[in-house]
Amino acid sequence: MSSLWWSGFERLGQAHSLHAQRRAMTALILLPQLYLDSVPVTTRRREQWRAELNVSTVRATNRVLSAMPPHPLVVTRDYALAYHVAVHGAGYARDAAMVGAVLPGVETTSLQHFGSAYGLLMGLAADRASSLPPLLLLAHAFAGTGADRDKLARLRRESTTSPAARVALNELAHSRFAVRTYNEDVESLRCRVLGMLADVMKPGVFRAVLQEEVQAAAQAASCKDGQTVLSNAG
Repeated sequence: MSSLWWSGFERLGQAHSLHAQRRAMTALILLPQLYLDSVPVTTRRREQWRAELNVSTVRATNRVLSAMPPHPLVVTRDYALAYHVAVHGAGYARDAAMVGAVLPGVETTSLQHFGSAYGLLMGLAADRASSLPPLLLLAHAFAGTGADRDKLARLRRESTTSPAARVALNELAHSRFAVRTYNEDVESLRCRVLGMLADVMKPGVFRAVLQEEVQAAAQAASCKDGQTVLSNAG
């Protein structure tokens, strides 16, 4: 169910037309539900999981569609964090809640909170793989006292169609101030997620695996001083 949901979500994020958005929404909403109908579980468990799917779908799709052009050109830290919490946080919180529902002795709400924070970190890591600057890094660039806000906003608007603007936006967004404060956010989130994991899961092989995943996500999310993603910008 999770794989089907994430596949539909990825298609939605890549949709550039109303027709493509509708097709992605159909896959995102219907396929996990159809699969859920075939799973041999109790009616109560099925409806519980169906509710989790519906909540995560509404939260994620509303945020993704609101971020599509025309979107706010000037990005704030609150906006960037809220975007990833609503999108990636919703998906991972749902997955954690669905897993917690079948594990004995697990406090589902705490596991769900961990999933949301872990999803935020995974969202930052996924954002780093894009040819555009990460949303949170852009927010720190806009907040920097030396940042040219008007130029950043103009380049962000032009970057959707111009490779040259994309390269220039990456270079301007990766200021020393933006990179430093962005990495501080990533490190703070890494520590918080590891602390939450220790609270919800006893020591053992499963926690060790998740700890490695958190460390890898934080490494992928962080960026070096002056680093750009020019290899992907073309």
